[in-house]
Amino acid sequence: GLFKNPLVSFVFDQCGVIPVYRNTGGTGGSNDDSFRRAFEVLEHGGAIGIFPEGQNSKEAEVLDIKTGTARIALGAERLHDYKLGVEVIPVGLNFEDRDEFLSRVLVRFSEPIRVSDYAALHRQDERAAVRALTAEIQERIRGAATHIQGFRILDLVKDIEEIYGKQLLDTIAAEKEAALRSFTSTFSDLVGDDFDDEAIVAQLASDSGRSLRSWLFDEVRSTRKPNESLDDKFWVKTR
Repeated sequence: GLFKNPLVSFVFDQCGVIPVYRNTGGTGGSNDDSFRRAFEVLEHGGAIGIFPEGQNSKEAEVLDIKTGTARIALGAERLHDYKLGVEVIPVGLNFEDRDEFLSRVLVRFSEPIRVSDYAALHRQDERAAVRALTAEIQERIRGAATHIQGFRILDLVKDIEEIYGKQLLDTIAAEKEAALRSFTSTFSDLVGDDFDDEAIVAQLASDSGRSLRSWLFDEVRSTRKPNESLDDKFWVKTR
């Protein structure tokens, strides 16, 4: 529908946007050309960005995703005997306040899914492979996004966050401070020539690594009072 406007259609074409029909039933439209163009992008090593829910949702819930992503990925692999190397990278978008202009967003990337892992199932049962890959994508996105299923649960989470949100964040801050006290190197040590870089890397990779990296970033930008961590905030919501 967005491509009906000639000017918009021209801009989208220049940006590599691939048009799709939301509902081919009764419209006379077909997505065969859309799949063909998507296959060509993947065959040339390109990337395709897809919002697999197929619609916009204001709630903190990942809706059931459509099968198009899995069908495109598996279809491209089948054309190359499942040796093309296509990967699906699920992404979670977490808005602090999606209705506020210039609101902060936390973007989480899940580990890539190798589509060729579904080759045997796809050869045997195409629909079963599409369902299985779609289910894995769904699970990964819900793990990367703030997924709170159901309106009643969402209302409960909002109430709990209002009552205990600050207390939980204060607990996270206290844990961060405890981790920093055990971290003996100062910022001046880290920018010098004599520090043990292997020890620093090992400690940064420990359980408190995320807090320490946040601390280092705060030190670099000389911020005495850093912004509230979106990662911590969304962690509180999902727990």
